[in-house]
Amino acid sequence: MHIRYVSSEGFFMRKKFLIYIAIAFALALVFTMALDNQQKNLSEKLIRLHVVGATDSQEDQKLKLKVKDEIVSQVDMLLSEAGTKADAVEILNENMDLIAAAAIRAADAEGESISVRCSLEIESFPTRQYDTFSLPAGKYTSLRVIIDQGQGHNWWCVIYPKVCSDTVVEKEDFQELGLSEDETDLITESGTEYKIKFKLLEVIEEIKTALFDK
Repeated sequence: MHIRYVSSEGFFMRKKFLIYIAIAFALALVFTMALDNQQKNLSEKLIRLHVVGATDSQEDQKLKLKVKDEIVSQVDMLLSEAGTKADAVEILNENMDLIAAAAIRAADAEGESISVRCSLEIESFPTRQYDTFSLPAGKYTSLRVIIDQGQGHNWWCVIYPKVCSDTVVEKEDFQELGLSEDETDLITESGTEYKIKFKLLEVIEEIKTALFDK
């Protein structure tokens, strides 16, 4: 009969290793939760625009952009006096007919006839990069505009606050629109650290969608 003895040094080394693993896991979990909370805080301040083209044909995609331009112009006027996101949501809900009419007007100007559906929804968005900022993956309030059968590519931006304007290019511009310094850093910084953060948020959103959006 052979009895195997485990040295106390080996035992404590393994115990220390497991403790390090547990600490690393806990820190990663805390970081992930903080990052997810940061995205939620950001999403609570924004309303995005999501225009879906009829098809991916060149003509329908060109028309989608014309519709987008007219809707952005209409929404800019409607939300010019909105002081909060709640104000903006109320204004948009009360003026869906005007927004739909703007889309149809844009199509009429191109000699086209379309049907359009407009609604405010909570949608899951992937990471999206714009000229001067990026938005992390997650759920956002969205003005969704579907042209005809809605089987074409999307066009996304932000209609409240108006961060898709050409005049919003510096960090200070975003902060003047009501975003915190941390939120501004999240969407304007670049580099490896922020690429990792955005990738983590994509993974978090995929896990939440798989678990809860069934």
